[in-house]
Amino acid sequence: MIERENVHLRGCDQNITVDEALFTSALQNLIDNAVRHASALPIEIACEHDHICIRNSGEPLKRPVEEALQAFVTERGDGGLGLGLYIAQSVMDLHNFTLEYRYEEETHAFCIRLRERK
Repeated sequence: MIERENVHLRGCDQNITVDEALFTSALQNLIDNAVRHASALPIEIACEHDHICIRNSGEPLKRPVEEALQAFVTERGDGGLGLGLYIAQSVMDLHNFTLEYRYEEETHAFCIRLRERK
């Protein structure tokens, strides 16, 4: 369980239509990764009309994010299976959303771009 003081929520009061179980699992993976890899807490979850971003401070990734989005890839020997980002990416694909990553000013940001199905 993540303590409330370790997460800063901003603007997250909108409704979106998703598979609740799958989307919750994807968000939980992104949030868990942010908390686990943060160099300082709290992490930030910010929502706006077309995206949800999970941000944490930390060192740059040791390999390209594209590798981290593959199954069974992990950077640490913490016993994880390396499936979290792969699951998050797969769930976003199922919803026709985009999972974007950027690293700026010692901050990681995984952003879910919400868009309607075509």
